[in-house]
Amino acid sequence: MTADGGPRADVPPGTQVLLTAVAEAPPGGGKIVRVQWDLDGDGSFEIDDIIEPATQVTVTRHCAYDTPGTNFVTVRVSAQRDGDPSTPFARMDNLARARIVTR
Repeated sequence: MTADGGPRADVPPGTQVLLTAVAEAPPGGGKIVRVQWDLDGDGSFEIDDIIEPATQVTVTRHCAYDTPGTNFVTVRVSAQRDGDPSTPFARMDNLARARIVTR
């Protein structure tokens, strides 16, 4: 995962930051069936991107913060052994983070 192309983005308040998540299912790991975002760092993944199951995905999203501070954006990518997005069973989750510093 990157924020404006790197692990950290330093931006003025209100500036849009491009988040990019690139993921690949491991051999024998099925297909990626879900990509979720936690943009405010509270541990809840409020945004769920709808994707077509695939062994590799690239997902982008924009975010902005109006007040100065440091925000850790997290993406959770889920692969499912049979590539079935409708079942919660046999899923493998992976997390990645990027830091956005607003000054």
